[in-house]
Amino acid sequence: MITDYYTQSIVIQRAIKTKVSGRTAETWSTHLTIDGYIDFINGKETTKSNKIVEDGTHVLMTASGQDITNNDRVYYNSEIYRILSVDTVFGHHSEIILEKIGVDN
Repeated sequence: MITDYYTQSIVIQRAIKTKVSGRTAETWSTHLTIDGYIDFINGKETTKSNKIVEDGTHVLMTASGQDITNNDRVYYNSEIYRILSVDTVFGHHSEIILEKIGVDN
């Protein structure tokens, strides 16, 4: 079963925006901690219909039905990933396409 591979504890972070002295400040806070599996995929940038399209660098597989959106980000093993898309496969699990954006030192 695919859920047997969900061996990693992964943090989903959500931005919290606050106004400070007339400016908007954004901080990231833990929204969910989920079981899943992150795997490397071939990442590259391509041009389709005269538009630059980003392809993901990683995929996160986890149970479907969780409150995860493209506005969230993934934090795992001190690495930060931007969520590019969230897709449910056969109503069974979610495949979340990620782009690695940095390392939290």
